Amino acid sequence: MKILNVIVLAGVLFMLSCSQGPEKKAEEVPQVAAETVETEHHHDENAAIELNNGAKWKVAEHMMAFLRLMETDVKNFSKVQNPVMKDYNSLGENLQRNTDSLTSNCTMTGKAHDELHKWLLPYLDMVDELNQTKNGQEAASVYAKIEVAYTEFNKYFE
Repeated sequence: MKILNVIVLAGVLFMLSCSQGPEKKAEEVPQVAAETVETEHHHDENAAIELNNGAKWKVAEHMMAFLRLMETDVKNFSKVQNPVMKDYNSLGENLQRNTDSLTSNCTMTGKAHDELHKWLLPYLDMVDELNQTKNGQEAASVYAKIEVAYTEFNKYFE
């Protein structure tokens, strides 16, 4: 349960840092109670992603670069024959490194930012879950969810 609270708090802090712009200093980010964070996180996670008047949302180019790197890692992983746990661990480390870069370089604002977060928060949970897996079968199940997440991402974002 403590891990979940840390993940939820990190997600909310990420959302706050993205919407405040680069000039906002770390010490200016307000502290949020754990119960509030968990409620907000679940609301965002369950909200359906909307199109931009029938069109895909534009993701900032520098952020899209990290998303495409992760998508390429996921697609290339599907070519691995009979992956073992160390293969899943390596994929998880690469995805985590790129999600860290993505979240620390977030500059988007407005509705596009909000819609991206509806996709991103569950994705961050999946990456964390992949990194927490203990066996290949469990890792394969999480990997399958990550593949589906990228199919969904490409329906709504460009």
